[in-house]
Amino acid sequence: SHVHAMSRRLLMPNQEPEKKEANNLMNAKVPDKKDREGDFEVSILLHGSWHQKRMTYSKKIITFSRVNTDDVLDIIPMKEIVQVYDSAPVETNNIRTRRKSDVTELIAEASNVFKVETIPDGFNLGRSYHLKAHSISDRHLIIQNLKDFSEHARNREMARTKFKMFQIKVQRIFDSDISQQFIGILILANFLINILSAQQDSKLRDHNGHLTDKGKMFERINLAFTLVFAIELLVNLFAHWFNAFVRNFWNLLDVVLIVLSLGAVLESNWIILRFLRTLRVLRLFGSFSSMRTMLKALGLSVNKMACYFIILSVLASIYALIGVSLYALDAPNSFGAFDRSFMTMFRILAGDTWVDEIPWLLEDGTLNSKFSMFVVSYVVIVNWVVLQIGTAVLLDSFMRASMELESREMQKNLHARRLIGFDQEQEPLSELLGQLSRDFTSSDDLSRRLMQLYKVLPLSIETEPTGNYARVPLSARFRFHLCVSRLCGISHDLMTRRVCRL
Repeated sequence: SHVHAMSRRLLMPNQEPEKKEANNLMNAKVPDKKDREGDFEVSILLHGSWHQKRMTYSKKIITFSRVNTDDVLDIIPMKEIVQVYDSAPVETNNIRTRRKSDVTELIAEASNVFKVETIPDGFNLGRSYHLKAHSISDRHLIIQNLKDFSEHARNREMARTKFKMFQIKVQRIFDSDISQQFIGILILANFLINILSAQQDSKLRDHNGHLTDKGKMFERINLAFTLVFAIELLVNLFAHWFNAFVRNFWNLLDVVLIVLSLGAVLESNWIILRFLRTLRVLRLFGSFSSMRTMLKALGLSVNKMACYFIILSVLASIYALIGVSLYALDAPNSFGAFDRSFMTMFRILAGDTWVDEIPWLLEDGTLNSKFSMFVVSYVVIVNWVVLQIGTAVLLDSFMRASMELESREMQKNLHARRLIGFDQEQEPLSELLGQLSRDFTSSDDLSRRLMQLYKVLPLSIETEPTGNYARVPLSARFRFHLCVSRLCGISHDLMTRRVCRL
């Protein structure tokens, strides 16, 4: 049951919250005095004998540490406590150092004993804790507190889990290809309506400036689109609340456009409203990943693009100054001032190959060689050389940026598929378990591999972080207490026997 619960959790799409929670649990500290509800010296049953520990708890967590220290040895989340028993019989399935009868007698002989059970697929994997208080009053107080706090924590976690699962379902539906394509179709339909409205602009208002029947129809259609996009924005906000929403530029653009559009409708400011409706098509870029990738690549190429545009501007300015010096009197409309001369050079750059004010033939029918050399040299240097080389450089820069973005996306997906969020240098089995999480093909296949791993790895209920033991987390809430001296041997054994098909 532990393995199947583990498999279901591994197959869930969003593991980041559980990773963060697991990291917090692994690095948990003794509760602060302001949050502390109890601080007692108790004895805990380990390997068939009682060991004195410090038990500290808040409304969210229980910590065990050495007496008179804050070094946390073990923890129990309050929300994962199933039941707290008063002098309950001991279960000795995991105790190997003493016989069951000896341990049972040890429990029976002790006084003020109580038992804490945890959920099977939780952080402690269903482990039962047998504790002994120093007095009857301490035992009654601890039991009552743990029952009250664990029940409150479970109820709160159940409500949070139901809400989170519903949010995940909404997120899956919203982020699906069908939903995004449908939103894209709505954006395109709204853009086509704006085009039709602009095409018939003269028929939408009468000579007094009031809307005609056709104009009112277009306004109703656009208002309906505005309301639909507002609802879509609210669904998006709910599905990606909060950090994932505000970190997305396109979501912020949606907020600005929708809010301004609704404000323009209320104020009946039709000029601003029409302008905002035109900008709605920009949301189309945020609906498709290929368009977002293209825009990101263009953004990464902006430095080279800026240099390229500066070079073109400098060359055009040089020829504009020359044109003012040579042809200001002959063609005042084209070269009478720098701004006119610069726009003339820009027109030639855009494809207008001649200046109408200066004929290319003289009165005697000969070629106007002076002005011809001026225009031809500009076309050859700027249009044929600089423009083509600049286009090639920009294309290369765009391709490099696209490849870099694809590499980042692959690394991001690879990181998301790695279900172990711990440092490999600190966790010796991270590479092994990362390979295991990447290679499984189904829930049954993952369950089988984890069962094989259970059989190979030595399990212990040892909680002392001495020099011979270390905690090795398999996933967000899955950990072994593993003998460090056997890590290399186990890894080699797994490789040679191909238990996990590595």
